[in-house]
Amino acid sequence: MRGWWLLIGLVGSAGAAPLFPDLRPPLLERGKHDRSLNRFELARELAILLQQERQGELELAKRTELLAAVRELRPELEAMGIRVDGLKERLGLLEQRVRQLEGLTFYGSVVTRATALSLQNSGRPAAELARSAPGAPALLLDYNAAVGSALGAGGAFPSGGLGLPNFNPFNVGVLTTTNWANGRPLENGVGFTTRAILGLKARLSDELETGLELAAYTGQGNTVLDAYYGVSAPYLSNPFTDTSVAALHQPFARLNLDHFWLTHKPSQTKVVLGAFHDTQFSSGIYNGMINPNLFGPTFLDNFGLQIRGQQQLGEDLKLDWEVMATRLPDGNLGALPGTPGAGESYWSHAEGLNARLSFDEGRGQIKLNVLHAANQSQGGSLRTGLLQVPNLSLNWVNPSSYFGVTDDGIGGTYDRRPISMNVLSNGFRPDGSLAALGQVAPNFGGIGPQQQLSLGLAGEYRWEDARVSFQWNHSHYRPNQNSQYSSHGNAWLLSAGGSFCNKSLELDLSYLRVEASYDPFIIMAPSVGGIQQVLWRTPDFNYFNNLYSLHDTRELPQNRQGLRAKLAWKWTPQSKLNLEYSNLQQMRTSLQDVRYSVGALGPGNPNTLVLGQLPGTIEPVFGGFSPFTFESNMNPRENPRGKMQSYSISAQHRWDRLSLMGSGRLLQISRPSQLSQQLAGGAGLRGEDVNHVEFSNLGWRLGLEYEITPTFKARAAYTSVDIWGHYDPAGVNAPYAEMAGTGRFRNLDITQSWPELGFTWKLSETVTFGLEGRYYSMRDHVPPEVLARPSVPSLNLNSGSQAALYSVHPFNWQGLQVSSEMSVSF
Repeated sequence: MRGWWLLIGLVGSAGAAPLFPDLRPPLLERGKHDRSLNRFELARELAILLQQERQGELELAKRTELLAAVRELRPELEAMGIRVDGLKERLGLLEQRVRQLEGLTFYGSVVTRATALSLQNSGRPAAELARSAPGAPALLLDYNAAVGSALGAGGAFPSGGLGLPNFNPFNVGVLTTTNWANGRPLENGVGFTTRAILGLKARLSDELETGLELAAYTGQGNTVLDAYYGVSAPYLSNPFTDTSVAALHQPFARLNLDHFWLTHKPSQTKVVLGAFHDTQFSSGIYNGMINPNLFGPTFLDNFGLQIRGQQQLGEDLKLDWEVMATRLPDGNLGALPGTPGAGESYWSHAEGLNARLSFDEGRGQIKLNVLHAANQSQGGSLRTGLLQVPNLSLNWVNPSSYFGVTDDGIGGTYDRRPISMNVLSNGFRPDGSLAALGQVAPNFGGIGPQQQLSLGLAGEYRWEDARVSFQWNHSHYRPNQNSQYSSHGNAWLLSAGGSFCNKSLELDLSYLRVEASYDPFIIMAPSVGGIQQVLWRTPDFNYFNNLYSLHDTRELPQNRQGLRAKLAWKWTPQSKLNLEYSNLQQMRTSLQDVRYSVGALGPGNPNTLVLGQLPGTIEPVFGGFSPFTFESNMNPRENPRGKMQSYSISAQHRWDRLSLMGSGRLLQISRPSQLSQQLAGGAGLRGEDVNHVEFSNLGWRLGLEYEITPTFKARAAYTSVDIWGHYDPAGVNAPYAEMAGTGRFRNLDITQSWPELGFTWKLSETVTFGLEGRYYSMRDHVPPEVLARPSVPSLNLNSGSQAALYSVHPFNWQGLQVSSEMSVSF
């Protein structure tokens, strides 16, 4: 203590003359100094701060400034005869401590979401048999119990029921309890989730940095609400990426090391082990699984190894590259129950590399992409055909050269056919497909183990007011690694755009051409809460609802060609308008590639009717033609092509505190059929019911936001979705078409709407709270006389000998959803 008083006295004795007038360290700025400090004032400040540092009360930033100030004053203090031997040692320790603390940084966040949902049936109490069917069971489906349950949202029918796989429009005849604006299921209950991230960043040296993130997650409520409307969980706790998590009962909590990373600064190379989100692949090659969670990122994380780097090859030439390997989320549960391979499955993975060459000051880029994906066995021998459920939608069948093969079939290990087929209990080996009517056992095959290699080349160049770009991608696919069969496909995307009117107007035009055989690698999305319709791809239905593709099917939908246009106009700094138009048609029609009647290729070859697509064919909207389309020699009576047109608009204007925004989109899907004019009688009408497609999806939203204070914003909105028209790919309404004498009736006609109110309150720079309430109302406008038979003829499944028609309309429901979110970051 005596040394501190000596320092103060000696510095103060020099008088009031300014000492180093330009020395004003920020830590000495207390809002009261309007002049340079003299020796006495500076010594007094330093004495206080040094005392605080010795007691550990000084923040890191002030320690750094203190060290700089004392370093600057040391020569003058020594010239004045101040004893600084002990001070030198103290400053050395201080300097070392500052360096250590500067090289270590912590950060993190905590997000909590709570959701409550209560729906109730407001229409017909149940789907009942028509009164014209005396003696038949009176109850098909209890709507009162279905609304707000997993069954109504797309779950499987109870065991011992009708034998239907799940509740969806194509086997029951009515739309599920779903938010049809975003495709997420709705189920009654309360959800409560929390995700906490703790990150550590350490500087090992001037060249090396490292870090890691710990991720904690808990779900304490309804499984479905937590998964779809809670916080998007980290990879190792996410029910859509880890099937073992989906099988756990609530409540659920887990803490994991999410990822570890290391960066070498001179080479700008970064290595990540564990979860990683952003990749440099072109979206037409790889994007990963789309995220079913409403509030998470668009695509789920990857999990594995990622290495990224950057090299400067010249003054105006730069190379960015990436190597990655990841496990793919896979919800496949194996072959159907009662068959070999039931309960077994594959695990799927992808690995690849990409390189991007930038030139001309970054205005031009060329990118190369290479990706490999495959199925592997969960353990033991690699069985064939375990992806059987997806083939209910795909309807892939073997080419003629594989008919009559006697390999070991689904669940076997040496089947050489691209599509493995069931071996029936009586030893019969069917060659058929989904269209083989009358078969007692399921007559469709399984896929896997798959393998695919994708190559892509992309480029772009930007001028000051113009830009052009292209993508070319190619895939080589094998549905069964044991087979020599393969499928090849290409995808093209050409785009051009420009800026006009002082950059207030942006226009982009693009042409795409994607073959039906491009990127057909099949992966099932993990199911949560027993709901198989993981995500309806509204509004454009660009892929199957229980599957996902390796690439972004919104940008490059398979089996489509046509034009897209985008216009963005910002006529004032507070106003903007966006217009989009799309006109796409099928590249190839839905005519089945493989069509053979029994014995068409010789006695017993094939041994059942075969009507299906070649393996590797993707068409998610326009299903295959009805069997009634074909003459006895399997030539088609018609072969129409489908078309999709889309119009969208969005606008926003902001006043001082008020913002008004609106948006709308209309999608029209059509495929004309004249089959009833070419084939008289009930067969023509039933076939036209399947072949004719004409339905629309119109959605709009109007909202406003008011800034009550700089930290509190209130908002209100109204959303409406209308889906109407004719779409019956499974022929559910075919009996009604024959009875009514037309295949052009409306079998889909719903209006769903909801008002919503909410607010966001920024409690501090790091804490935010929000609350939102919605009231859903869904009305089914299809008249009750439009009936549906609860069977799927193409699956050879039915409800028994009853051929009665069932009344399933109207299916109306309504209810309230309330959600809140609290987020904290540091």
